[in-house]
Amino acid sequence: MDLGMICMRLEQHDEAYLYLHQAYEFGKERAFQGSPRDVLNYYKEERAKRK
Repeated sequence: MDLGMICMRLEQHDEAYLYLHQAYEFGKERAFQGSPRDVLNYYKEERAKRK
């Protein structure tokens, strides 16, 4: 999760999606609790682009 947020901030989109997707697969939206809301929004947007 933390690596995903770091990669997101560094605009390393492929890596960010990979790490955030792993977190999502493990805990769904619960994995994003306690993180800034824009992280979950970013993940959902990237996921929609990649389907």
